[in-house]
Amino acid sequence: MKAKSLKYVAKAIDGNLHCDQCSEVSIERISIDSRTMTGGELFFALSGLRDGHDYVHLAVKKGAKAVVVSRHIQNSVPEIIVKNTSLALQKLAATYRKELDVKIIAITGSIGKTTTRALVAKCLASRYKVIQSSKNYNNLIGLPLSLLEITDKHEIAVLELGINMPGEMLKLAEIIRADYAVITNIASVHLEGLKSLDIIAKEKLELLRHLTNSGKVFLNADDFRLKRQKIIAPEMIVTFGESDNADYRISKILTTKTTFFEVNDVVYTSQVRGRGIAFSAACAIAISEELGIRLESIKKCIADFEGVPGRMRIREIDGITLIEDYYNASPLSMTHALDVFAGYSLNRRIAILGDMLELGSESMKYHKEIIEYAAGKTDFLFLFGEQMGNAAKSAKEVGIPDHMIIQTNNIDTLFDNLKGILKKGDVVLIKASRSLRLERVIERLGECKCAV
Repeated sequence: MKAKSLKYVAKAIDGNLHCDQCSEVSIERISIDSRTMTGGELFFALSGLRDGHDYVHLAVKKGAKAVVVSRHIQNSVPEIIVKNTSLALQKLAATYRKELDVKIIAITGSIGKTTTRALVAKCLASRYKVIQSSKNYNNLIGLPLSLLEITDKHEIAVLELGINMPGEMLKLAEIIRADYAVITNIASVHLEGLKSLDIIAKEKLELLRHLTNSGKVFLNADDFRLKRQKIIAPEMIVTFGESDNADYRISKILTTKTTFFEVNDVVYTSQVRGRGIAFSAACAIAISEELGIRLESIKKCIADFEGVPGRMRIREIDGITLIEDYYNASPLSMTHALDVFAGYSLNRRIAILGDMLELGSESMKYHKEIIEYAAGKTDFLFLFGEQMGNAAKSAKEVGIPDHMIIQTNNIDTLFDNLKGILKKGDVVLIKASRSLRLERVIERLGECKCAV
C-alpha cells in the first residue's frame, strides 16, 4: 500500500479517529491476522468465526500502529471506530483503487480461475511489473487486502474474484472497477448458496457492470450462458474455447507426460496435465497479446509454468506418482482429474476422492455420478468424508468389488489402509474440497517408506 495517513484512512472508511494528534501517522500495511504481523500495520478487527476485537491487544503487542474497531478497546495506539469493520475494509480498498494508476485484470469463473490468474500473471511479468492476488484472496475480505497491496512500483494487477452467495460479485466489481475481466466458465460449484447454473452465470456476469471505459472482456466461447450476455457490447468481447467461432480457438488437446494443444493452429506445451490448462492458456494468450506480449515469450511462459500447488500438480514420492488436486472440488473438476488419472493405463491406479462441498440439494446425485465415473478408472477407490460415504453404495451398484473400495471419515484409517496396499509404480489421485485437508495424506507419504 502507498503510504497513507490515519486521517486519510478515517475519511475513507467513515470512521472516527480518537486521537487528533495522530492524524498524520503513516500506514503502509494492512493486517487482519495478528499471527502474521511484523510491526507497523493498521489492524482491522474483523468479526467472523473469531472476533478480531479479541485479538486487538495481541495486535498492539505485535507492533500495530493503529487499529480499526467497532468499539473502544484500548488506549495504547490510535483507534478508528466504525460501525462495521468488514465494510470499512471494503471502503478503504474502493477509495484506494480510484487513485491507482495500474491496469487491473479481474478473473472469475467456476473452475480454473486460480490457475488462469497465475498463468496470466506469469506471461505479463515477462514485460510488466505485475502483482497478483495473494493465496486465494478473492472474496469480500481477500480482494480488498489484495488491492491494498498494490503500490506505485506495479503496472498491472491480476486479481481473482470468487463468490458463493448472490450479490457478492456486484460488490466486488464496485470495489475493483477492473480494466479487463475474465470469466473462465460456469459449472456446478457453490450451488448451496447460488442454487442453479443460471444464477451462477447471472452473478458472475455482474463483474462486467463496473468495468472502466476502456474495458475489455474475455469469455469462454463454449458456454452458452456467457455468450448470451447483454451487458457488454460485442466489440468489447474476446472469446476463447473449442468453439469454431472462438477468437482464440483451442484444438488437438493431448495429455501424456506433458500436455500438448493448439490455439489458432499454434502448438503449445505445458507441464500441467489435463484439458483445463489449455483453456487457462488460451485466455492467457488472448490477454497477453492484447497487452503487447510477443508470441515466443508467451509460448515460453506457458511451457515453463509449473501450475499451482494443490491443483493438478504431479510429483513422485518413493516411486509413487501423486496427482495432487486437493485444493477444491466440483463435479467438472473431478471428471477432469479422473481423465488425467485414467491416462496412466499401465500402472495400478488408486483414487482418493473426498467430499465436494456446497452442492446443495443436488449433492447426493453429483457424488453418486462421480463414484460411477471413477469406477472404470481405478484399481482401488478410497472415499473420504460424509457425503462420499452416503453415496458409497453406488460404487457397488456399478460393479466395483468390495475389496477395492474403502470408505472412511478418519484420516488415520485412510492412511493406514493406503500404506498397506501401495507399491512402487502406483499412481495415486488425491482430489477433494479444501476443507477436508487431504494434503495430510501427502505429508505422511513423505515421512515414511510406504511402497514395496
